[in-house]
Amino acid sequence: LSNVAVERAGRNLFSSLSCAFYAGEVVVVLGPNGAGKSSLLLALAGLIPSSGQITLLGNGLSDYSRHELSKQIAWQGELPPTEFGLTVMQRLHLAMTEDSGSVKSVAQAMDIQALLQRPLGELSSGERQRTELAALMLRDTPIWLLDEPTAHLDLKHQIQCIQMMKRQCR
Repeated sequence: LSNVAVERAGRNLFSSLSCAFYAGEVVVVLGPNGAGKSSLLLALAGLIPSSGQITLLGNGLSDYSRHELSKQIAWQGELPPTEFGLTVMQRLHLAMTEDSGSVKSVAQAMDIQALLQRPLGELSSGERQRTELAALMLRDTPIWLLDEPTAHLDLKHQIQCIQMMKRQCR
């Protein structure tokens, strides 16, 4: 990032932000509600406009097609809608790429094996969060931008989530 700024709804959330991220790092952005953390992640994913320069592997984000960016960057924010009637298994299959791991191993890693046949709309927020994290694992992208990944999780699953992120980082 070089002199990156984001403005939303006429409000300057941050400006002159410059920093670099490297392979194998886990970076945490901390700040109060409304400070622009989610907006920063959205800008890093190329999902909202920003000024300044955001580069990925030496190229500006605008040099990549949306499809190319989706192979490099996975963004996970608020829980998606459940109106489509998908089961957990169907949701995970939608996330798979040809290089993905198996649904069963990812389901085991996120402790959702028993949920695979259940509709997303019947899950608790924590179960849905674990399902979305499992889907993220199946995307097989090198960069994960996670907005409050442990939200909705009980303590046991928060610890498992952080351990999973460390393993994935390695």
